Amino acid sequence: MAGQCKANACADGPWQQLVAEGKVTVTQTLGVLPDGSWLAAGASSHPAEATGSAWLVHTSAAGVVLGKAAFGPAGSQANGLAILPAGDAVVAGSKAAPPSYTGWLARVTAKGEEVWQVAPGVVGYGTFTSVAAETSGTLVAV
Repeated sequence: MAGQCKANACADGPWQQLVAEGKVTVTQTLGVLPDGSWLAAGASSHPAEATGSAWLVHTSAAGVVLGKAAFGPAGSQANGLAILPAGDAVVAGSKAAPPSYTGWLARVTAKGEEVWQVAPGVVGYGTFTSVAAETSGTLVAV
């Protein structure tokens, strides 16, 4: 597939995709969907904004942007990503409201449509940095 690199060599040349749109952007996690396309998630903020937002970008294996969306509570960042067998993903994140943080999980489609969102953690210093899906469908978040 185009854009894949192994041992510092890329089959069809390296590619990069700029999706920041004038914001300070940090990519925290990425995953490969069953069809070979990619999901990347992170957080961004604009210097004029007090809080940032979590985001998701879906690209083809060649780096063509297929979709992007902001999601999660205001002031959130996406920290972890688990790809589900059906092609959806679960994103683990945190919402900052200094001095406290709240962890949240959101199930999203590859198009960035939010299916559900929960904040099962303790308000205060709870945050999720990673999520994994067991073969049984059980989600494990830390």
